[in-house]
Amino acid sequence: MSLLESPPIWHPLEGLSDMTITQLESWLDWQLKHGSHEFPGADGGTCINEAAVVVAGFSYREVLGITDLPESFCPVISQFALTLNDAMPEGEELNRLRPFAARLSGSSDTRAVIYERSHLLAMAAARDFAPLAIEQHAPEAAARLRSAESPDAALAELETLAEQIWPDNVREAIGAALRALSRALGRKQAIYTAELAAISAARAAAVNDRAWQAAIDALDGVLAIGRQANPVEVAVIKERASAALAHG
Repeated sequence: MSLLESPPIWHPLEGLSDMTITQLESWLDWQLKHGSHEFPGADGGTCINEAAVVVAGFSYREVLGITDLPESFCPVISQFALTLNDAMPEGEELNRLRPFAARLSGSSDTRAVIYERSHLLAMAAARDFAPLAIEQHAPEAAARLRSAESPDAALAELETLAEQIWPDNVREAIGAALRALSRALGRKQAIYTAELAAISAARAAAVNDRAWQAAIDALDGVLAIGRQANPVEVAVIKERASAALAHG
C-alpha cells in the first residue's frame, strides 16, 4: 500500500497484550537518543518512533525511516517527529518528545488528512519557525510573516526574504520553510514537506532556541487533526508507559 493511500481501520491497542511487564520494566532508564538503537539498548534509549512502536504494543523494530513503521503511523507526523528527534539536543530538550510516544500510533488517516497535516506543518515553518530565526535581524519582517493572512501571503514574504543575505542558519530556516510551503500549496510531497518543516525548526533553533517549543507545539497541533487513538485507550498506554518512565 502506498504511504499516501487511505489505511485500513486500526485499533490503537492492537497487539498491546504482547507488551509484558519485563518490556515495561526495561524502560526504567529509557531516554530518547539520536538515531536508531537496540531496545532498550546499552545506553537505555531509542528514537521517538521506536519508542512509539513499543508503547503501542508492537514488538520492537529498528526504525531507520518511516517505511519501517507500522501502517497505523501517519507518515507525515512520523517524519516530522523523526527529523526533530535527530536534530534536538540530547538530554532534557530531546526528552520533551517522550509524551508523544503514546500518540503516534493510531494517527494514520486518509490522503486528504495527510495533506492537511503537511499544510499545518508548512504554515508552522512559515509563521512560527522562520520568524524566530529572523526576528533578531529583521523584526518587522518577522512580524509580517507571523501576521500573514493567507498561505499565499506567507509564501510571497518568504520568497522576498530568500533573496536577501542572511547568516547560514537563518538562510536555511527561511529556505526550508519556503520549500515546505510551496510543496504544501501544490499538494505534493507531503512527507518531504514535513521533513522540511522540521529542518526549518532546527535551523531556527540554532539561533533562537524558542523554536524547539514552537516545533513541539506544531507536533501537538498536527496530532489533533484527523484520526487519533481513542482517548481511553491512549490513557491506558500512557499509564503503562508513565509508570516505567517515572523512574527515568
